[in-house]
Amino acid sequence: MTAGTRERFEQYLWTVRDRLARDDRILGLVGMGSTAERHRVDEWSDHDLALVVAKVHLGAGKARRGETLAASALLPGDAVTHLLTAVATLSHVDNRADYLDPRRRIELTRPDLATSLTDALRLDEVALARRLLDLVGSLAGDRPECPHAALAVLRARHGWG
Repeated sequence: MTAGTRERFEQYLWTVRDRLARDDRILGLVGMGSTAERHRVDEWSDHDLALVVAKVHLGAGKARRGETLAASALLPGDAVTHLLTAVATLSHVDNRADYLDPRRRIELTRPDLATSLTDALRLDEVALARRLLDLVGSLAGDRPECPHAALAVLRARHGWG
């Protein structure tokens, strides 16, 4: 990425942030930047964690409104996939893992997580959303990639204190 392209991209991001910050309907923003080198998009390790949080928020809202099909695409589908991608990105290299499909071989590489997710997938959509949010917090811990502020906003918004 050239310096000029990066500068234009940063300006665009600030424009979007400013516009969203002025919108009363927006409860909070999930920063999807990077704790790595900003010019290396492939190193944005926090991107998948932010996507999990976003998908959980959207999925829980849809589930509460009775939009079961939409929630089922967001929660057991997208949110779980992004969570597993984040785990693969943030974990030590494991030659047994399938990095092209994070759902494959998870029972072999992370049996504890596989069991937690299997149990969570048996819950209704709102309970699944809460469990996925809890998993993000516990898996990311104190890592700088963890969107702690976004987790707190979602817990408060959905009454999951």
